Amino acid sequence: MRIERKVVMDRTSTYAMVFSHDCSDNENVLEYVKKQVQRQHLNCDTVSHKDLLLPGSGILVTATFDRLAKQAEDEQMEKQLADENGYYRKFSVNRFSDFKGYQNKNTFFTPAEEGRLLHNLLQSVSYEPEILKGFGFHVEHGKLFLDALEDHSKPVILESTFLLHETDKLNKINKQLWASFLPWKELSVNTIRDYFGEDVALYFAWMKFFGAFLCYSSIAGLIMYILRPGDASIDNDPYVPLFSLFMAVWGVLFLIFWQRKCSEHTFHWHSYQVLKKEELRSEFYGNVRPHPVTGMPMIYFPHWKRQLRYLFSLLVTIPVLLLGVLVMILSLNLNGYIKDKDSPVYISYLAAFAEPGGWFASDNPYYGYMLPVVGHSLIIFVINQLYGKIAKWCTDCENHRDVHSWHNSLVVKRVLFECTDCFLPLFYIAFYQFDVEALRNELIGLF
Repeated sequence: MRIERKVVMDRTSTYAMVFSHDCSDNENVLEYVKKQVQRQHLNCDTVSHKDLLLPGSGILVTATFDRLAKQAEDEQMEKQLADENGYYRKFSVNRFSDFKGYQNKNTFFTPAEEGRLLHNLLQSVSYEPEILKGFGFHVEHGKLFLDALEDHSKPVILESTFLLHETDKLNKINKQLWASFLPWKELSVNTIRDYFGEDVALYFAWMKFFGAFLCYSSIAGLIMYILRPGDASIDNDPYVPLFSLFMAVWGVLFLIFWQRKCSEHTFHWHSYQVLKKEELRSEFYGNVRPHPVTGMPMIYFPHWKRQLRYLFSLLVTIPVLLLGVLVMILSLNLNGYIKDKDSPVYISYLAAFAEPGGWFASDNPYYGYMLPVVGHSLIIFVINQLYGKIAKWCTDCENHRDVHSWHNSLVVKRVLFECTDCFLPLFYIAFYQFDVEALRNELIGLF
């Protein structure tokens, strides 16, 4: 993407809406979408697919500062006051001169704030599914504008939507990131926060803090390596218990100091008291009924129906999890890790391949013992892809109201798979077989 934002007075960030290949030749749809966006008092410029370097044409959407200021007031966005105390207050157009940075409208809102406001304005654009149906596109009712045209239309109207980068600011951030790899160079998280937002800034702040904290464990490991007796290995080194104790303390201290650092950032950014707004899923459906408190109409889906769908998700995902467990048992037998012949998971035919002189024995000069581990990893990768699609489909069927609960349900399914198919064999080898060498080979093959 080589389109750059042109700096225009009293103009803000630029949002690109790229039409699909099926839609690019339909002038009626293009004009209709552009007309609806302009009704929201937004500026539109049509661009060809050659300019976008994508299959379809599109439109570039911008907004005047006054339009974004009105949206910020409607959203009750908090901005810093211009007085010496620097308190934050809900933004008001009528009290614009009370806020910090009012002298320059081009920099009053950060790029992250401009992008969020412009995105919310586009999402609130109205549309008529009946008109789009007359153009040959079926769009679901009740969806937000961008979601409807990108994810809920057949054929798809919008191929993608995204904010355009400001090249100068992005290059400045890139230079700072490369320089921050040096321990003595400070990372300007405020610059990243202004451009990408608090979430991305905290990620880079954590990476910098984690990398700096790893220096202490690296020094401890180097000291242990220097002091290790010449005939000692990792299995009988007398300093290994001390290093393990050091790493346990290091992990606790890392969490404590990072929480302090994180609180420092959120305090300066005035985000420590900000609760994320509940992001409703456009796919949520149910019966419309009055809210028990406000009396406003709301979509209601019975709790007992969702519980039944949880049960359905469990019944669907269990066979895939058992398939992963079966692959794990086969791999453990082929590697010879299951030595207890009375074990219910011992398979003598497969374990014979790991006997001395066998194809997968540890004494194989051609590293044959690695084949079952690598094969296990490849098969688990395929099952992981299959399970990911099944887990997402089951989570969609559960009909969650908001995005947060949808993600939580999906994470639970993913964690179950990772624990069952990736970590279960490691726990078996480490705490049942007590085989450090086998554990090391399994970790090398998996990771």
